[in-house]
Amino acid sequence: MIQSIQTSRGMAAVAVAVYHVYLIFLQKFGTPTFEVVSQYGQLGVPYFFVLSGFIITHAHWKDLGNAKSIPTYFYRRFVRVYPVYWIFSIVFVIAALVGFGDAELDPRWSSIVENIALIHFTPDFTSPPLKVAWTLFYEIRFYLLFGIAIINPRIGAVLGACWVLACLLLKPFNAFTTELLSFWSFAFLFGILAALAYKRFSPKAWLVCGGLGLILCASILLGDAMDLRSKRSWFIIPVSAGFALVVLSQALREKQTGSKTNRIGKLLGDASYSLYLVHSAAISAAVIIISRLGLQNTLPHAVLFIPVLIGAIIVGVLAHLVVEKPLMKALRRPKRHDAAEVATAKA
Repeated sequence: MIQSIQTSRGMAAVAVAVYHVYLIFLQKFGTPTFEVVSQYGQLGVPYFFVLSGFIITHAHWKDLGNAKSIPTYFYRRFVRVYPVYWIFSIVFVIAALVGFGDAELDPRWSSIVENIALIHFTPDFTSPPLKVAWTLFYEIRFYLLFGIAIINPRIGAVLGACWVLACLLLKPFNAFTTELLSFWSFAFLFGILAALAYKRFSPKAWLVCGGLGLILCASILLGDAMDLRSKRSWFIIPVSAGFALVVLSQALREKQTGSKTNRIGKLLGDASYSLYLVHSAAISAAVIIISRLGLQNTLPHAVLFIPVLIGAIIVGVLAHLVVEKPLMKALRRPKRHDAAEVATAKA
């Protein structure tokens, strides 16, 4: 496992949590708290996607062309994503029904099946009850495409190239095609390219890669061009490219200097999935309590921001320790003790 990559997963989850505290405060209290900094927290999403492309490619590179590895690959992807998502979704729906949050349930069977399977197959799909889970639909599509590449690398490469060209050249005509042709998919592509570069670049190139990545991201962000609200925003492409260079730099630097374990960073990295899934619900619950106590009228919102953020992070870490970690241990098959499997288990 590349420890710096794992730590950065935790930082990305915290960044998204910062953004959602800002967003929920703005929606409920009408105040843009710490807006100058908080709005950039949404960049944690494309960073997550880049990481996913990098990690899956790095972990399963030797599996490409080996169809026998498919059962293990899909089992690990299933175990990593679905059980925890299902449990937290059920808890969120129950909490919403008793007054803590708004689940916005769509009673149609098609919507229920889509939100359980994390696969869209109807043109009029709705958001899942656990709103942040919209990103998981992209993850699952990427996992499926990579699975095809494991069976037949050429077919996988052709399908991937066709998907990229379709995103660039075709114009979506409804919500379903907008989802399929979203520029978010480019983040996974850049993660794949970063993983390929990691196998070929000298570790000494880490500083150049990191510098170029930071310059690229900074030039775009300082140009006030940030727009992640549209799934077809061109902003996503260069930012994802910049993040891929940063991820590559982290991995190359660790290859050169070795891993330096930070206990808090490792814990946040390990807890990143649970933290990502539950933080928004925890923030919403905290805002409901604040509103019922009238604290938003007596205390500055900037004072409320920090404890709400810290509380959401703590809830995410506890969810990992109490639910995710034991569940992963129970469901994980005995695995080969090689680097690829260890990396996959953390993906």
